Amino acid sequence: MKIGCRRARISRRRLVTVKGIVLSTTKPYCSSNNHSCSDGASTSKGEQPRTLTQVIAAAEQSHCLPLTRSEVAEELKKHRIPFEKVAHGDFLRTDCVYCESKHSCFISGSDNSVRCVVCHELTTLEEFLSKASIVASFADKRTTEQKLSEAKRLFFMEHPEDADPDLYDRTNFKSFLNENKTPDKGLYDREIDHPNMKKCAKFPVDPVVQSLWQNSLDINDLALEQNDMKFLLSILGIDRISSETLSRFNIRGCVDKRNRASILYPRYGSYTFSDAFPVGVKVIRKLDDVLKKEVYPNEASQFCGFFGYHLTTSMDRRVVLTTNERDALAVYDATGGVLTFSLPHGRQVDLQILPYLARFEQIFLWFPPQHQDFAREWGYRLDDVRCRLITSSERPIELVRNGGHKDVRGIIAHGAARLRERGFISASDIRDEVKSDLVYSSVRQNGLAQWKRFAPLNKYLQGLRPRELTVLTGGTGFGKTTFLCEYSLDLFTQGIRTLFCSFEMPEVKILKWMLVQFAGVPLYRSDYGSSVDVWLDRFERIKGPLTIMKTSDFREKSVSQIAEVRHSVQSHRSPKLRMTRFP
Repeated sequence: MKIGCRRARISRRRLVTVKGIVLSTTKPYCSSNNHSCSDGASTSKGEQPRTLTQVIAAAEQSHCLPLTRSEVAEELKKHRIPFEKVAHGDFLRTDCVYCESKHSCFISGSDNSVRCVVCHELTTLEEFLSKASIVASFADKRTTEQKLSEAKRLFFMEHPEDADPDLYDRTNFKSFLNENKTPDKGLYDREIDHPNMKKCAKFPVDPVVQSLWQNSLDINDLALEQNDMKFLLSILGIDRISSETLSRFNIRGCVDKRNRASILYPRYGSYTFSDAFPVGVKVIRKLDDVLKKEVYPNEASQFCGFFGYHLTTSMDRRVVLTTNERDALAVYDATGGVLTFSLPHGRQVDLQILPYLARFEQIFLWFPPQHQDFAREWGYRLDDVRCRLITSSERPIELVRNGGHKDVRGIIAHGAARLRERGFISASDIRDEVKSDLVYSSVRQNGLAQWKRFAPLNKYLQGLRPRELTVLTGGTGFGKTTFLCEYSLDLFTQGIRTLFCSFEMPEVKILKWMLVQFAGVPLYRSDYGSSVDVWLDRFERIKGPLTIMKTSDFREKSVSQIAEVRHSVQSHRSPKLRMTRFP
């Protein structure tokens, strides 16, 4: 099974033109099952140079790219795996097949990686689907065994005399029935131990992190006893952070045998207690007169948690992101507890952590002034609709060191700029509308409804089509209003939601002519006076709702106020017809 790639587009290859020959300057990505990768624009002696169109076609036949999110969704449907689209980001969310957590697995539509934010398993889509198939097969087997066991138990309960006396007596027969009342508890353990099944991937405890953590103490316990620690806190500005905030973030300190002070910033990968082992730490050391930092684990490609992530609660929907721990502490302390994270790799964009931020509806990016370009890149990766960019020339720690706690709160409340201003949209915002326009284009072309009373109009206007304006002109007494009444009545009786606006004729007269046309008899004659109520009852039972504008309420209104009448019918999705009669 080959999952996770499709034919490549040439847009990811850098091309150079030399004397009319298009040459590729990059190596091929991969090879598919039936095609080996080769330079899409290579030429040999005696061959004619190929055009860009030919190069693109060759590339599409010989290269592979990750599946798009829609293609991933199709693969999940084939494997009967339930999923949902994530509101922000190119992800699909499903249940984890490793730790069985609900809605915790994020599948990227960019690179087809699969990351669980609970057990932190990182795998490929191909491996995930293979694992899901194994889990499903064992689940089916377990269900079958349970059904057979239940059927056997019910049979013995109904026919105890059929139990083999060589095997059962009254005592062990009761035990047999009791044991089979509940599913086999040990079956799940046997599933996990299957040779093709991977163990639930918890963060391994790094020995260096464990050693540093065990040999450190709460920073508040060391600050009063060690001069070097006081000096280090003063240099970093952490002495202006409250002891409560330092304890909440579980900041620790240690002093080595040479009395050299160090500060430990813990990183967590889940919501946990403050006394739990972190999955990573950043160490700030004072070596002579120089400050140095170290990060453990030191593998740049390995995700080792966030600073401040353990403070997340299920109610949090807003977060402030900074590039360093000191700014995160300053924001949290000045705002009285606004959730703040420090990004594990600073200003550099790390795609591994995007699933951990998918739950937040509003994200503030407060980066140093010289890193604003990186902040914008982060914002676009996280979805610019929910991101706010803080462009203050001062960092949070600088404001707090100068007593500007109030300034920090004011900047977050009023100084955060939108990455995308109002009035602008992205392709993702109108994705559903574009799809609907393409899928239902034939319906719109042929019309949502056909007239029954005016058959020639169907050939001329193709039926009622949305967003079309039909203008009728003619002199007084030519029958424009009469025609419009029956025109709308034709569609109204078919279930088309109708709004009739007349700025000349009162609404009573409009409805009168509609009722006469609906009945097909001259109700205005005295001979039909007794049947008017009956026809009104029948008219009111028509399935298409009719709304008529009160002429007297709109005669003195401006054009913009009149245009707002559309909101009275905009909340519904069914087809609608607006009839407007101008004097």
